Amino acid sequence: MSKHLNVANHLTELDLRARAEAAEDPNERMRWVAILQKKAGKSATLIADFCNRQPDWVRRVVRAYNELGPDSVTDGRTRNGAKGRFTQALQAELQAALEQESPPGGGLWNGPKVARWVSKRTGDIVHPRTGWAYLKKLNWSIKVPLPTHPDSDEGAKEAFKKGG
Repeated sequence: MSKHLNVANHLTELDLRARAEAAEDPNERMRWVAILQKKAGKSATLIADFCNRQPDWVRRVVRAYNELGPDSVTDGRTRNGAKGRFTQALQAELQAALEQESPPGGGLWNGPKVARWVSKRTGDIVHPRTGWAYLKKLNWSIKVPLPTHPDSDEGAKEAFKKGG
């Protein structure tokens, strides 16, 4: 048998509206709106359609609010707001390494090699995709010459470049 999910009286409707308007994070704002709409008596399905979420998301948000209070609506990720590991000093050090030295193991700098390099400097595990993001942040790209066909004619190429 299904129970109707009610919103606990932690905050008044006016306070819920004020928190929704004051929220800077759009996801947090959406959670406040869902709680406010549920308090107004709307169904989880209707709220989910409005918020572009699933009805179960609405139920989870309301249950968390009921059990844990208003603090459950804010973003609870553990590293939320933490400073990133890619500091200005590390960026400058990586830029110098990219310009002066070849990567460990030889070859060209790429995402996995940058990730390993940053991991050694910071002591944190860095994913290869993050290494690639660091390269892109420094406006660095892999510069590899275009492949040429082994049977290509250099004379024909020069003649084509000069207009034929």
